[in-house]
Amino acid sequence: MLRTILISALSVLFITQASAYDLLSQTERETELKKIAKQNVDMAKENYLNKFYECFQEGEINKIGVSFLTDKGLTMEESKIALLYLSSKNYKSCVGETANQYSIAVNLARYFNVEGYSLKDDPELGNSISLADSLAIDEMKYSVDYFKISENKRKAIESDPSLQKVFGIKSPISKN
Repeated sequence: MLRTILISALSVLFITQASAYDLLSQTERETELKKIAKQNVDMAKENYLNKFYECFQEGEINKIGVSFLTDKGLTMEESKIALLYLSSKNYKSCVGETANQYSIAVNLARYFNVEGYSLKDDPELGNSISLADSLAIDEMKYSVDYFKISENKRKAIESDPSLQKVFGIKSPISKN
């Protein structure tokens, strides 16, 4: 994937530099750039979704409920927020670089006015705030409350191997 993005970036660089020598007309250049950006965003999205699905499958195997943390001395509310924060953090870590590649591809698609991503097509940034960014957004949202939990409790739960890998949360978030 990284190789493909680098090749695409070099293609964009070549096409941009070619404009200085008038190898392509402005219209041809814009068409090629849109085509490359569209291919990149489609490929990056597919790679991201495949990796996310792999992580999701892992999380389905490793389910953790609130009682797992209340048994370790956290309150019900602390347990809920800890599960939400650590789960989103671990999912983000699991999808890893594919999330960054997808975000970059989405931004390039927006920049080169790819249909569905351009300012005209997506003025509210609905497509441009990609699926990949949602994990980082969730992690940040939950971090505010998570870091209100005492450091001793956080260290205790963060050292638990069950919470250091992708896990699903038993639903609904309740004592059971």
